[in-house]
Amino acid sequence: MRTEGGRGFGLAGLALALSFLAGSWAAGDVYAASGQSAAGLTLEVSYGYDGNAKSGRYSPMDVSLTNENEESFQGVLKVATMEYDYEVYSYEYPISVDSGNTLEQEIDIPIGGGSDQVFVSVLDGNGNKVTQKRLKIESSRETAELFVGLLSEHPERLAYLDNVGVSYGALRTRAFSISTEDFPQEENGLDMLDVLVVNDYRLRNLTEEQTGAIMDWVEDGGVMILGTGNRVDDTLGRFAPELLDDSYDNPLVMEIRPEGDGEEDELENEVVEVPCVRVSLHGGTVLTADRGYPLLSVAMREQGVVAVTAYDLGDVAEYGQRHTGFVDGLFTDILGEERISGLASALYGGSGEEYWSVQSAINTGNVEKLPNVGLYFLVTAAYIGLAGPGLYIILKKRENRGRYGVCVAAASVVFTVILYCMGMKTRFTGIFVTYATVEDLTKDTVTETSYVNLRNPYSKPYQVELDPAYTVTPVTRNEFYFYDGGRRTFTGEESSHVSVYYGQNETEVTLRDAAAFESQYFRLTRKQENETGAGLTGNIRYYDGRVTGTVTNQFPFDLETVAVLLYGRLVPVGDLAAGDTVKLDDLESYSIPVGNPYAVASFITGLSAYEEADINDKDYMKALERTNLLSFYMQSNLGGYRSDARVVAFGPKDGEKKRAWDERYEDFGLTMLTSALDVDSTSGRMRYRSGMLKRPAVVQGSFDPASNMSYTQEPVTVEYSLGGDLEVSRVEFVPVDGQFSDEKESGGQKVFSGDIYIYDHMTGSFERMEESVLEGEELWRFLSPENGITVRYIGGDTAGYSWALLPMPMVTGREK
Repeated sequence: MRTEGGRGFGLAGLALALSFLAGSWAAGDVYAASGQSAAGLTLEVSYGYDGNAKSGRYSPMDVSLTNENEESFQGVLKVATMEYDYEVYSYEYPISVDSGNTLEQEIDIPIGGGSDQVFVSVLDGNGNKVTQKRLKIESSRETAELFVGLLSEHPERLAYLDNVGVSYGALRTRAFSISTEDFPQEENGLDMLDVLVVNDYRLRNLTEEQTGAIMDWVEDGGVMILGTGNRVDDTLGRFAPELLDDSYDNPLVMEIRPEGDGEEDELENEVVEVPCVRVSLHGGTVLTADRGYPLLSVAMREQGVVAVTAYDLGDVAEYGQRHTGFVDGLFTDILGEERISGLASALYGGSGEEYWSVQSAINTGNVEKLPNVGLYFLVTAAYIGLAGPGLYIILKKRENRGRYGVCVAAASVVFTVILYCMGMKTRFTGIFVTYATVEDLTKDTVTETSYVNLRNPYSKPYQVELDPAYTVTPVTRNEFYFYDGGRRTFTGEESSHVSVYYGQNETEVTLRDAAAFESQYFRLTRKQENETGAGLTGNIRYYDGRVTGTVTNQFPFDLETVAVLLYGRLVPVGDLAAGDTVKLDDLESYSIPVGNPYAVASFITGLSAYEEADINDKDYMKALERTNLLSFYMQSNLGGYRSDARVVAFGPKDGEKKRAWDERYEDFGLTMLTSALDVDSTSGRMRYRSGMLKRPAVVQGSFDPASNMSYTQEPVTVEYSLGGDLEVSRVEFVPVDGQFSDEKESGGQKVFSGDIYIYDHMTGSFERMEESVLEGEELWRFLSPENGITVRYIGGDTAGYSWALLPMPMVTGREK
């Protein structure tokens, strides 16, 4: 019999043991298994830059594994993370460490948003865990953070950029330095950054691969700010050929107001004396100017932004420390409201927008797999007629009714075989892949982005092999909106729902616990050399509302549904044979809505010409599939102002190169081809561009600045900033063409019809526009000192509730 004291001692010992185990786990447990001594393997892991990383993004990870055992070690490095769907995804790499050696490995891992923990473990050859580290991703739970990477030889001079509220506190900056030694070679290593500031730094210290990674990151949505001043050659010189229209002059010491001469506060006269240089960005605009001298210029680079300051950001450090509003305004102007809103929503786990967009883009399905309902009905009716009165009447006439049962059974077998054979083409017998691919081609490279949906007709684990050149990223929905239990606990002991094994010869994606026909979405990306010179080339000029120039098909096959997309303007080309060149001068162009990609895509593909859906019509289904992919691409890649043109096209199915899954799995999908072309919108020193280059400000009413739409039931007043780098001579309000106002295709959107009023700064009142053009001496009455124009729209069609597509303000002016 145990005494009370003995029982108390046992409980105390058990509590002590549990406390020790819990403490070991929290510190990063070390496990021993399969005869491999944990003490003989030392695992060290660091992530991000200075321990900074962001959930839902790729993060660089440095892994060090030291083998102090007498035998070499071969196994697997496994990184486990929990995604937004609360499933565990693991990324695995084969490793080998000789006795007495240390393995150093750098990898980029997508940090899942379902947990703030990541587990890094080493498995032996039998899959047993040998050692493990737990990593805690530190992030604010109160305010969304703006990650600002500092590439500078003196980052301490940029400390004032840290811990500053942006856009009324929607974001708070977290600035940290990135050393030359740690700077990544690939784009994914920069994915965790929202902004990269290059200042007081010699960019030529980076390799070509590293500077190439910067531009790839920018074009995929990154924001880069370049400080200049006395070191303009070092920070801007390497990018000058692709970013600048003209060469820049030597820096001059000037007295400037860093926030520009448009700021109206008690400190507007405060000046700083710093070296400045005038920079003219290709396709750029001036956001901040002081007495006509450009201080902050920005230019769109596909999905991203390049901003250049006329001064060294370190030279205005004292000013920035005294006036945090300067830093707030700098980031707010460069990022824009839409980008800030998207970053702020990440605090709540994101919206899963990519998941839903991908789902609609690639889930059209293969209609050839649909059964012929009419044929099935006829066969079934024939069986019923034969097995019922048919056989009975026949056997009765032959006085052989005793064989009725046998004949019915035989007929059942025969018709079962017939139905089975009829269903063979509709039956899935193994893994099948639905995909949508976009190939973006330049003179030197081909960037392929494929969204795939993997499915299996059986409820059992399965594996898919891919080209090792692909980077595999899961696309998941945010289960926070569907799961009532809050965040799930992630201990690192859970089995992986999906594992991605990066082998030398192929990448293996394994799915476990998958239900039959359950969808699993991934984004596959790879970049290769353009060895054949394929693509869409040409030259385009867009001035005074006319699009001219040429486009040439450099592919070895004919192209279909070719179109040229500019911001607010479309030129449908149609079919283009291999090697042929088309003159855009002879083609009709259209003014298009900037916020309704589906309406534009359906017009390009011809889907809008169909009055009703018909899944039995192959041409209709082809138009639908192309519309879904094109609208997804436009929404993901062509949102916001851009100065270049994008040529899109579709090739024939037999013209597509083999995909990683073509020969192994049943697949269905399509590929879209794109190329970017520069646009000349100048005539001497005159420039022609959209008045929405900078986000319009809403003064009154319901207005969507990203889509340039207003609510039809109430007047709306909008202030357009036309840019401080132009002496504006003409403003034309170009209406959206009527082809895009059909409610069936445009979601109830209508082309604005009503009156337009312009604010007159001389009289202090609004004046009704009689014509759609303002020019000459009368224009000056409507321009503010900062080159702004205030417009009031009063709709004339008040029937129903809908959004109106407002006209696009197009600006002509002389460069200052």
